[in-house]
Amino acid sequence: MKDEPIIQDRPKRRRKSGRNRNLNLIIFVVVFLVLIVAIPYYLFVPREETFKLQQYEQAAVTVRDFIKNVSASGTVVASDKSVIKSEIPGTVIGIFYQPGEIISKGDILVELASDELEDDLQTAESEYQKKVKEQKQLVLDHQRNIQQLDENTKSAEEEYEAIKAEYPVWEQLYQLGEISKSQLEAEKKKVEQAAKKINDLQENRVYTIDKYELDQEALAGIIADYERNVKKLQEDIDSCKIAADIDGKLVTLPVKIGDSIQIGNTIAEVIDDTSLIVEGEVSQNVIDAVEVGQKVNINAGSNQYIGEVTFIAAIANESNIAIEVAFDQVPAELRPQTSVALDIQVGIFEDCLALPRGRYLSSGMERYVYLIDGEKGIKTQVSFGLINGNYVEVKAGLAEGDMIISGSYDSFIHLDEIEINPEGGID
Repeated sequence: MKDEPIIQDRPKRRRKSGRNRNLNLIIFVVVFLVLIVAIPYYLFVPREETFKLQQYEQAAVTVRDFIKNVSASGTVVASDKSVIKSEIPGTVIGIFYQPGEIISKGDILVELASDELEDDLQTAESEYQKKVKEQKQLVLDHQRNIQQLDENTKSAEEEYEAIKAEYPVWEQLYQLGEISKSQLEAEKKKVEQAAKKINDLQENRVYTIDKYELDQEALAGIIADYERNVKKLQEDIDSCKIAADIDGKLVTLPVKIGDSIQIGNTIAEVIDDTSLIVEGEVSQNVIDAVEVGQKVNINAGSNQYIGEVTFIAAIANESNIAIEVAFDQVPAELRPQTSVALDIQVGIFEDCLALPRGRYLSSGMERYVYLIDGEKGIKTQVSFGLINGNYVEVKAGLAEGDMIISGSYDSFIHLDEIEINPEGGID
């Protein structure tokens, strides 16, 4: 048996290498830094906010037509009206109608006493003869103008044919290198200018004829008016009676017995209250969209009427353009000088995506909607267009059949996504 010492020797410890000690230190530092960052993050960074709607209004994207309107304002006036002025000086000795009464063309409104009718008759006859001479002169001038235009056109055609015949020679010279391209272009331009000159002369001839016919028609109307005036003065020499020149309602009669009347004084104003139209103004910024014949909604207080654009002025009045609108059916209850609002239908856009208007428009800043996707409402950027009545056009961002939350977004507009109760939607 081998003897063992009572106190055994302790085993020798291994010395840890410096490399292991450095690794442990690095691990400790990393863990410590992670804890320093993670604990405050966990304690202080806010959790992602959630929001759930249990009940909400919803609406589907549908397809419908939209009408584009241009708004304007206007005043109801009579298109057929007459302001009757005295053509003779005199004293009122008779009044036969009062404002508000219905009168007919030819009814005597006021009777005057005057000693100057003969002078007026001579003047009217002189003006009548002057216009007849103007008419004859118009015919002579027209004949001379047409003859001159025909001669100029014939000369222009001869010039054109000559220039046109020379052009192939210039082309050959260009191909041979005898002239430059710019010279050839100049000759080509001469041919074009000669052709344009013929066209301009032909168009001027058409215009001259049209203008002559219009001038003749206008002058014939003036002559007829003068002829009627002469006849009327002849008839009034003994009676000095002033008559209505249209059928309608007597609106004003600002004279009384004993008044001294001068030439040009207003005796009466008569309107045909079956010829009411609307005179309106449209901003110059949108006038290009307005055309004659377009349908117009005419709003007078709570009443609405239908009409169409019949006239658009060629010249602006400051920043507005004057228009006229005719009623489809002239309303008997509407009075002249009534102010109205006009909605001019300038375009119809068919098969547009649409949503019913709702509180989502204002609360979504007219840029966002919450698209219903299962149990979620997803914030979606959209683009809106026209508004007609209770519907707004959807130009981009949604498709037909999509469902959106159509109530107010004020409580959750800051969230990109919310939770919803799929059964909580109310149409």
